Amino acid sequence: MRNSLCILKIYIFKETKTWSIWCAVFITLAIMGVILLPITVLTFALLRPCMPPIFTSVIYLECKSWEDDGNIGLVFRICGAILTFHLGVSLVSTFVFACDIVLIYPTVVELIILDGMQGNLSRVCHYVSSLRQYRNLQMISAMHNSVLRQPIMPILVASVTVCESFALYILVMSTFVVPFPVLIFFAGVAVNLLIVIVGRFKIMSNPYFKSVRLLKSLQNMNGSREVKRFLRSCPPSKLTLGDGKFFDKATSIVILRKCVDLLITFLLM
Repeated sequence: MRNSLCILKIYIFKETKTWSIWCAVFITLAIMGVILLPITVLTFALLRPCMPPIFTSVIYLECKSWEDDGNIGLVFRICGAILTFHLGVSLVSTFVFACDIVLIYPTVVELIILDGMQGNLSRVCHYVSSLRQYRNLQMISAMHNSVLRQPIMPILVASVTVCESFALYILVMSTFVVPFPVLIFFAGVAVNLLIVIVGRFKIMSNPYFKSVRLLKSLQNMNGSREVKRFLRSCPPSKLTLGDGKFFDKATSIVILRKCVDLLITFLLM
């Protein structure tokens, strides 16, 4: 019994440490994105005002090429750079808020609750407390799904898929056409969205498997008939995709496959 308890504690410690590392990585990437990407766009707006996606390349008609300055004055460049910087900060902040606060933070809270409940299973006195905590977990999961209800989650997943495919298309087809800074920009977009698909979407599937394992462990314990009936009424914690499906271990692979299919469609057009 003591050996099993020690193994369980070591497992929970490793799980908690793993989630702490993942959270630190995501926070670091978010800070880098919020700081570096707007600064990069600001630099482009000052040095290359005729280069897309800088909006001065559209409104100023004397731009002959992407590397041309169009004889744009310094004041006009600074004003355009400030507006572009503000737009970049707004877009990146919205993306970071949607991915790290709305998506990841509730999921991490659910995982922490599940790890704590799993650690209390070896203590009989915490058995009823675990049942109460699972109801709290269900409320958090329900509120999370309520925020990301139809059509928010499908739009978010579709946007990530389309943007990833388009960024890869630019990198594949326009390597020797577009300037090097534009390639760096789209490469950064492709890498960040790949991290979203492989990392963040993968994490959002973990509460389902952990809750299924926890419910099985609770059902295998000796309890009254009412408790077992209560456990049968408890569904696993899962984040829906908005179309009747939910995040599982294969979701990231399916989204990556859709990105590849869409990329092939772009290449054949």
